Amino acid sequence: MLVRRSAFERVGGFDERYFLYFEDADFCLRLRSAGGRVYYDPSITVVHERGASVFKDPARARRAYRESQLLFWEIHRGRWARRLVHACLRLRGEAP
Repeated sequence: MLVRRSAFERVGGFDERYFLYFEDADFCLRLRSAGGRVYYDPSITVVHERGASVFKDPARARRAYRESQLLFWEIHRGRWARRLVHACLRLRGEAP
């Protein structure tokens, strides 16, 4: 991700409520809502070796992912969306 510092600061940077996951998507939505532009270039490739935190405690990483996912839905679509996503995750046995 490349972003001008002024744009990053204008939208308040990354939301620290996200422990892991979804902070980039949240940032991009807030930036776009503030009138910024978000581009995706599929020709750019970045190789990300899975993080050490995931290997040390995969269960904790899965829980962090789901908790961030629920926070994302609540922030951007409201409590009803969070509840709906949580219910779907429960049905799949993936709820935090």
